[in-house]
Amino acid sequence: MKKFTLALATALGLLGASSSQAAISLDFQGNQGTKIQFAGTGTSATVSLTPQSTPQFTVGNESGFGLDTSGIGITGSIIGSGFTYQVSQITSPMPGVQEAPLTGSGTITLVAPGGGETLTGTIVGSNIQTFVGIGGVNAIQSVNLSNLVLTGSGNAALTEFYNEAVSTGGIATISFQFAPAKNLTQLAANTTVTTTYSGSLTTAVPEPGAVALAFSGIAMLGLGFYRQRRRGMV
Repeated sequence: MKKFTLALATALGLLGASSSQAAISLDFQGNQGTKIQFAGTGTSATVSLTPQSTPQFTVGNESGFGLDTSGIGITGSIIGSGFTYQVSQITSPMPGVQEAPLTGSGTITLVAPGGGETLTGTIVGSNIQTFVGIGGVNAIQSVNLSNLVLTGSGNAALTEFYNEAVSTGGIATISFQFAPAKNLTQLAANTTVTTTYSGSLTTAVPEPGAVALAFSGIAMLGLGFYRQRRRGMV
């Protein structure tokens, strides 16, 4: 019975260590003069950050396990032809809310203060939503960063973000608002509009299914020790 108790305690300790680790978050603001742009055609709209030059935004806040303050001041950009949604694909899951899938991709670049370390990768939009003038790109927080490459060294926050994003997935979100309010249908009208934006770069946390699987493993471990003990008693 002592063996089973020790094994169970060890397994629970490992599970607790892995599931308690917080997601890393690097929150950014658009630099002065940069905007999020909606170029509508009447049937679709392409969303991008403008101007298409670096840097476009700066990290102003960070949080997460094991980080110092080295993430403050990281600059970034999202360069590409933009993410496009179709008016025909807009849905309204609840009153006042509009959402649509986004297609297209771009290159995201993050540069540590001083330029000693750089992270590059591919970003896709995933989806877009609006609600009473407030909107978000990838508001559902799907993993939308891939092909990540880290060069250089010396920035703890950027290094840890890279390691976690490669391990569990990287997520980029962008938020915006319009006054007066504009929904996705209005933003897709045959015109181009811009507004300020902010966003966050986070790493994914283990899915509930993974935690359930870990617990099922513990249960099987306990059953094995129980059967072994029963055989020893016969």
